Amino acid sequence: MTSAAVITFLIDRRVLKAQDVVRHGVALHDQSRDRFLLRTLMVGDRPRMILKQARSQEGLIQLRNELRGLRQIRSTATRSIVPACYLADPARGVLAMEYLGAPQAASLSDESVLELGKVLGHLHQRNPFTKQSRLPNDLPWIISAFENTPAWRPPTFGKALSWLKGDHCVQRGLRRIQAEWQCPCLIHGDLKMEHCLERSGSERSAIVLIDWELAKYGDPAWDVAGVFYQEIVRLWIQSNSTALDSAEQGRRLDLGSLLVLMEIFGSAYVPLTREIGTGTDAFVRRLLLCLGARLMQLCFESIENDNDHAAPPPSLRLAELCFAELPMLARHVRGSWPH
Repeated sequence: MTSAAVITFLIDRRVLKAQDVVRHGVALHDQSRDRFLLRTLMVGDRPRMILKQARSQEGLIQLRNELRGLRQIRSTATRSIVPACYLADPARGVLAMEYLGAPQAASLSDESVLELGKVLGHLHQRNPFTKQSRLPNDLPWIISAFENTPAWRPPTFGKALSWLKGDHCVQRGLRRIQAEWQCPCLIHGDLKMEHCLERSGSERSAIVLIDWELAKYGDPAWDVAGVFYQEIVRLWIQSNSTALDSAEQGRRLDLGSLLVLMEIFGSAYVPLTREIGTGTDAFVRRLLLCLGARLMQLCFESIENDNDHAAPPPSLRLAELCFAELPMLARHVRGSWPH
C-alpha cells in the first residue's frame, strides 16, 4: 500500500484519528527488510506505531505465523513481553504494533541477562505445547540442512552447505540435536539480541521480544542459545584474532565472561522452568549443541555472495568449538546453575 492508502486504512480501522492527521500531519519512515515493509508512523514529530506488511507470499506466511504466536502469548500472563498490538489483518498481511523507540538491542550485561532469564522463563513455563495450536513444531532449518534442502534458505546456501558437508564434527553435533530435540513449549524460534528491545519508563517487562515470524513449539534450549551465541563471536573479535583456521585455535578463547553470564541467566531461568526439565544435564547438553547450531547458521547468514569467502568464516570454527568442547562447557554450566 502507498503511504496515503496506509493512512486511509488506519483511519478506517479506527487505529488513527482523522483529526490527528489534519492537526499534526502524518508521515511514514521506511525501515523495510527483504520480506516485509516496515514503517514507523509519525504523528507530527512523535512516533506513534510500527507498521509491518508482508511484501511476498513467503512474508505473508511468516507474518500470519507471527500473529498466531502473538495471539497465544497474549492469552497468557506473558503478554507484557511482546509489543502491544493495535491492528492485525491476516488477510492483507498487515500488523500495527507499539513503537518501542529507535531499534536498539538490549546489551548483554549482567542486568539484561538476568531480566532475559525471567522473560524466557515465563514464556517457556506458561506456554506449554498443545495439539490444538496452529503453530508449527518443526526443527529449525539449519539442524537438518546437510540432509534436506530447506524451503527457505539464504541466497548463498550452496557455498555454506559445501563447508557443512565437509565438516564431520559439526554434522555429528547437528545429528545429536535431531536425536535429542524436545518440544515442551512455545519458543520464539529466532531469538537474538537484535530481537530483545528495552522498554523504558514502564512497570511492564523491561525487555520486549519482537519479530515472532518463526514462533513455534520446540526446544527452549534453542531460544536460550539465541541469547548467547553472539557473545562467543564477540569474544573472538575481542581476542584480536585475524584468523580462526581450526577448532584448536578456538580452544584458546577465554570463555570466562560467557560462563559468568550463563550462570546469571540460569539463576533466574531455571527456577521458573524446572517443570519442563531445564535444570537437568540433558537440557544443558542440548543448550550447548544449539549454541553450535546457531553459530553454524550464522555461517550461512554471514556470506553476502557465493564468491565472498574462499575459506569458511570464523563462525564455522566456533561451531566446531561448541561441539568439540561440549563436555567441559557442560560441566561448567551445570555446576553453576541451580540444582
